[in-house]
Amino acid sequence: MSPLWASVKRLRLNINMRAVNDPCFSDFLLRVGDGKEETLDESFIRIPDNMSIPYTKKTNSVDALIDAIFPSLESNGADSKFIISRAIFSTKNESVDEINNKLIERFFETTIGQHAGKRVFLPRIPLCPSDDDMFPFKLKRKQFPIQLSFSMTINKAQEQTIPNVGVYLPESVSSHGQLYVVFSRGISRVNTKVLVKPERTFDNDGIYTLKVVYKEVLCD
Repeated sequence: MSPLWASVKRLRLNINMRAVNDPCFSDFLLRVGDGKEETLDESFIRIPDNMSIPYTKKTNSVDALIDAIFPSLESNGADSKFIISRAIFSTKNESVDEINNKLIERFFETTIGQHAGKRVFLPRIPLCPSDDDMFPFKLKRKQFPIQLSFSMTINKAQEQTIPNVGVYLPESVSSHGQLYVVFSRGISRVNTKVLVKPERTFDNDGIYTLKVVYKEVLCD
């Protein structure tokens, strides 16, 4: 009812900047998000063949997914310094997500994700258990406040851009838009791989998974 609305110009975001170099992938994401992707049995969509990892046994399938998305660790042979060619995230308030990190004895050199190109040094910090009587001795250790970000939940991955995405769905998504959220973290079909444990079998070829989209909550 505000009179200001007459002066407001509504702008629409219609370009997927993550997948700008892969228009087919961008169009696929848009159809999934809008609930317009072709379905079987009203709710199951087909994963593009160049994105899907066939499910056989759990261990073998997960290993195949990891091999498809993660490069191998590289080492220069030195004991005090090596290269970690995988993404990490900080257990503190920093956002650390770049590859090619260097561990140099007492400091960890890396790149802060929100500030591209900015190199920082993370020191080891002392960690102690809570001040209760759980242990008969005082335990104190120093370690770097990071951990390898091999996996995270769909909700944790929101708003992140991940160059190589591996999606493991042992069960179908259960909330509105979750499938779009996890697929849209990637930048292309080539760099996004999906492993689905089939819940339903269809006569059609391909791998299918459940899509949950409530069209009534979407705006035109």
